[in-house]
Amino acid sequence: MEGREEGKSTWEHHFPTLKHLRKKEVFEEFLNLASRGMVKESLLKSVEGEEGVFLEALKWKIALDYRVKGLFPSPPSKRDLLLLRRKKIYRSLEYLLTAQDLKGLAEEIPLIESVELRSSGRREGEKIIKYLENNPPHDPFLLADAELSMLRFFKAVQPERVYPETDHILEWREDRYHFPLLAVEAAEACLLKDSPDEAIKLTEEGLRTAKAAENHWMVGNLLIIQAEALREVGKTADAEDSLKRAAISFGKAGQRLAEALSTLELSLLYLREGRLEESKRALKRARKGVKKYGGLEEKALLTATEVLYIFRGDFSKRKKKKTLLSAIERYPFREYRRAYNILWEAVEGEEWLKEDPETSMLFERGVEITISRRVVEMIKENAKVAYPNEFGALLHGYPHISSLEPIVDSARGRRSFMFSMWYRFSGKALVADGMVHSHPSGVARPSRADLYMFGKFRVNLIIGYPFTDDSIAAYDSMGNRIDFKIVED
Repeated sequence: MEGREEGKSTWEHHFPTLKHLRKKEVFEEFLNLASRGMVKESLLKSVEGEEGVFLEALKWKIALDYRVKGLFPSPPSKRDLLLLRRKKIYRSLEYLLTAQDLKGLAEEIPLIESVELRSSGRREGEKIIKYLENNPPHDPFLLADAELSMLRFFKAVQPERVYPETDHILEWREDRYHFPLLAVEAAEACLLKDSPDEAIKLTEEGLRTAKAAENHWMVGNLLIIQAEALREVGKTADAEDSLKRAAISFGKAGQRLAEALSTLELSLLYLREGRLEESKRALKRARKGVKKYGGLEEKALLTATEVLYIFRGDFSKRKKKKTLLSAIERYPFREYRRAYNILWEAVEGEEWLKEDPETSMLFERGVEITISRRVVEMIKENAKVAYPNEFGALLHGYPHISSLEPIVDSARGRRSFMFSMWYRFSGKALVADGMVHSHPSGVARPSRADLYMFGKFRVNLIIGYPFTDDSIAAYDSMGNRIDFKIVED
């Protein structure tokens, strides 16, 4: 992009359809603003007459791309589209709106409870994908948009179809509008596939483009994903730096809630590192923004982090219990997986809370999960033998886990188990009640790849280094922390 003059030459190269518009300078300015992440400013642009329909379609696209569609106008009506059927821009307009339909399905299908309706939505998505692939336009801009739509659809609805490799995403580096968005989606897909190193590479490429375009919003998003990937490969100091930079970038973009949530992530990182004073300061900075701009879920996450801080600090049992009870009374934590699991992290090892009738509700389950002592010893032994690589197995028996079935040779590499699970079993039915795998890092919290595979089983175990009874954590199919008991055979 660097050698091209911003404006006409740049956008007509990527978006040739613009040459058919009389007011193309308005569209160029609109796209320049959008490429800088100035979404609200770009959506204030307007054009009268038939060209206004095309602008409304682009506004709808940008609102979907940045997930702010609830704040702005709907897409053009069918009646408006019919008026343009004989215009040269019509085919591009039709392709553009069809790609947005796929993005809409990607957002809606995961929220549908009916299996039949979800299947119907997937079939509709397949039809749209077939249309996009069989009717490619001449505009690189529209092709990049179709790539973004399909990646979002597969990642949200059919994760097993996310591309095995994401190098082809780099082909769009010249598109300063789409490439940061594509890098975000592709990097998240890499985390889903348990490929954090690839995610780091993609975020670095995306950051170069986003920074050159001065798109602080996308810089922040890319840094958040980069921090997650860095934590997964054990580079905590680098993850800390990425979170700090993300908060600064979101602040420059005017994204106050995102700025506060980035700082909240930083506070969590400090807590898990035992850096309580730094965590306290970050928590104080995050609190104001979350309380002012956040919804119920964000406030529950803030409260859970505050509970974790109290439980990690040198506070009395009375203070801990009071803080926990206040949190449970204020928020429906079971509805918010991440906040709920942070509460579990806080009360880990606090057995006295299970005996207290006022706080035992946090540990209540409809079904009591038990694990054979023989199975637990096999899990610990296999995890130790595999170290520093991962060990994994399928579990049989529910609610009493009575046997396990190793399914992968751990000698293939540190991340081999979830990598193998993804490529061998994603999209397929597995004859097992549960799954167990080790985390050589010692952290028994699930990654994105773990959470996806969890959905295939009724119970999921993670055993962290040093591979003892106390380093085993159990999760249900939704990724929520659950209690379990080890019973003698």
